[in-house]
Amino acid sequence: LEEARLEELEPRVRQVLRAASVFGETFWVEGLAALVGEEPAALAPAIEALVEHEVIQPSEQPRLAGVHELAFRHVMLREAAYATLTEGDRALGHRLAARWLEGVGEDGEVVALHRLEGGDRAHAASSFTRAAEARLTHGQPVAAARCAVRALLIGNPEEEQLDTITARMCLLAEALASCRRLDARDVMAGLERHVTLPGDASGPEASRTVAHAAIERTLGPMRCGLAARDLAQLTAHAACILGALRDFAGARRLLANVAGDGTTRYCAARIAAWTGEYGVVAKNLSDTLLPEDPRERMDMLLILATCIVMRDGRGALTRALDLVTRAEALVVANEERSPENPIARLQCWKTRYLCFFAAGDHPNAAQVAETSLALARRTGLRFDECANLHNAAESYLRLGRTERAHALLEESTAIARDVGAEFVQRHNETLLAYAEARVDLLGQIAENSRNTQNSWQELHARYWLGHLLAKQGTPGARAELERALVLARELQVRMMEQDCTELLTQLPAE
Repeated sequence: LEEARLEELEPRVRQVLRAASVFGETFWVEGLAALVGEEPAALAPAIEALVEHEVIQPSEQPRLAGVHELAFRHVMLREAAYATLTEGDRALGHRLAARWLEGVGEDGEVVALHRLEGGDRAHAASSFTRAAEARLTHGQPVAAARCAVRALLIGNPEEEQLDTITARMCLLAEALASCRRLDARDVMAGLERHVTLPGDASGPEASRTVAHAAIERTLGPMRCGLAARDLAQLTAHAACILGALRDFAGARRLLANVAGDGTTRYCAARIAAWTGEYGVVAKNLSDTLLPEDPRERMDMLLILATCIVMRDGRGALTRALDLVTRAEALVVANEERSPENPIARLQCWKTRYLCFFAAGDHPNAAQVAETSLALARRTGLRFDECANLHNAAESYLRLGRTERAHALLEESTAIARDVGAEFVQRHNETLLAYAEARVDLLGQIAENSRNTQNSWQELHARYWLGHLLAKQGTPGARAELERALVLARELQVRMMEQDCTELLTQLPAE
């Protein structure tokens, strides 16, 4: 039907419409003129005819300033016009469109997709990289991760500089560390003709499938020709990508195959911190110099701050908070040269919360979590909002404010479902089970965590189960607290170790 409508148009009008279809569902008269090599005024009769035939209409929400934006009335009309272009005309049209769009300040990701359709993969990868950098700077880690992984998927590591490849890998690792998610469907939209994945990009493991494909495409050709030190650093950043997606087994496999230099130990510590293995963190960072890169230096300071107070308890709080202050100074210094970085500021606030929490100072922990929550909401960082709701709730539970904690946990769980933060959702389930006195559910969570060898989650569940049984005066409290005590010692979480020890001394013999 749409093809028949287009056939009724004059040849000149069809020519203009075909050119317009290169841009997508919306286009610009000035951009159209650049594609056909004419002045915008010369296109006026054809544009008027298309409006009269109800093929196009003025755009309801123009995005670019200073240009005349129009839109197809229906996506099928655009697709019918686009289908009439030859492969050569499409490629040329997309290259010209990319050039014009870049000149008027269009979003780098849009420009990259046009470059890709124009057959210019190298420039497309560069555009995706710049878009990832811009999004991360403006506190959009999910979009930054999408752009960074696209750059890795279409880039050619055999023809590019090592610094370029490393920067892309670091960008993806940093973005994922902030949002912990990768939407495979968003990543692949527009890449279907250019990238073939080895697995299912729509199933529950789709994000990991995409991440593994990007890593293998990047590392595969470089394993033979790259110096050992360079390969180790690149592999370490790849491991952080998998760790951020909670593929800890995959991350450790990567790290096991490279030498343990400073970058490798730093990345191993970062991954161990995500799993709550603070003894491993301390081992990796005990003799590792702080990185020169300000962003990595800040990250290591925060990891160290969390580690020492988790391991040493309240006595290390002052020292840990000093490390957080040093990290914040790096953030401030960087913001003097570039826009404010809400992601970095939130990382500092979250670490400050962890320090108070691990020291057992729950009034201050709750207050810091609320401040961090407000910042996350103000900047629109949904994962951080979800995490800080959980953090505040756990502190309120320890302060006996169960009703407030329950409300925050339900809100956190709703956001966790929305953003795909399954591990936050599982920890919320533990706290909700305690708040609702669900002994059976806490026991189930603890056993499931043990079976999946998730030591941190098991510690979390058995700690709260032991406290609930002790509060109820129910048999079994001692066994659960003793198991939690063993885990707390293994993971070197001093606050939980001391808490379990103290409560065990108060329990009657079973």
